[in-house]
Amino acid sequence: MPEGKRHFVLVLAVFLVLGACQSEGKLTGEVFIVTEGGSNVELGDTEVKAISSEEWRLHLKEKYRRAKKVTGKKVSRLSPLLDSLEDMESTLDRREDELRQVQNRYQPLSDMRATYADDMPTPEEIKELYTVETTKAKMKPYGDDLYDIEKDKRLKPIDKTKTYFEVEDGRTSYWVHGSDVITEKRYRSHKISQKNIDEKLNLRKKKYEKTRRKCSSTKEKVEKISTNLLGYGSIGYYFQDLPNPEKSDRTNSEGKFEMTLTRNTPYQLVAEGRRSVGEETERYYWMAETSLESESSQVLLSNSNMSSTLPDSLDVLTDAQINTDRLAEALESCN
Repeated sequence: MPEGKRHFVLVLAVFLVLGACQSEGKLTGEVFIVTEGGSNVELGDTEVKAISSEEWRLHLKEKYRRAKKVTGKKVSRLSPLLDSLEDMESTLDRREDELRQVQNRYQPLSDMRATYADDMPTPEEIKELYTVETTKAKMKPYGDDLYDIEKDKRLKPIDKTKTYFEVEDGRTSYWVHGSDVITEKRYRSHKISQKNIDEKLNLRKKKYEKTRRKCSSTKEKVEKISTNLLGYGSIGYYFQDLPNPEKSDRTNSEGKFEMTLTRNTPYQLVAEGRRSVGEETERYYWMAETSLESESSQVLLSNSNMSSTLPDSLDVLTDAQINTDRLAEALESCN
């Protein structure tokens, strides 16, 4: 055979081989979910993308690099916030205890009888204190209101036990029980004490509210950062900003799809489905490696090959040194 003819035959054979290697085939498939009850639920209107394996590998690598960088910064911000939140939670507990102590001491003037119930003078002491005409006292014969017993009024014992007294002012008179009467000196002392308690109570309230607001503000920052961190550790993060697929198709009402792909070429079939369950929406993700070895092939995307969690090689939170127990306690603080 002449040299030129042999060369032509060789080139033709190469093209035939390459053509066979680069020929296309048909990939068909179905996307569905098997429920806990064993029923098949086809996911219609779900886009299935065929991305070259190399493009997908580069996509995952770049997404991981960005996530690693961002989460590193966020974790460095989170640690001091958790320290601060723990300190404020301790301070808030102390402030609340201080406030409660003052509140327990707080007694309005209208509750004076209860205040002095265990410290009332005996009838004999009352006789000595209140039989003097110039004595001034305070009393509450009815309800919770306090009335002055003026200096020109007299306290007169009614019975031998000196338990009841008659108040006279020259025009009217009425009876009062000894436990409803305190001396002017004791009344003034109580009023001064009451004022001090009111001032302390207001001060304690302000300190408590200031600490609580600061604690709540810090907690909001922790919640925002932790929510963001969890996003970078979820599979949904890697389904954002996907590279352009070589081919794609949307499933029909029966959850079926079909696309023509180059044979003997590795692809990553990527799909994100969703389904409404009651008031909630469930999301499903698939990352399935495939390669069309013949003229036709079939792939099923279901529970068995669903990507429900990230592999450790992609989860930036696996070595982010986040104390999840500590974080959970922080998110329960300031309540």
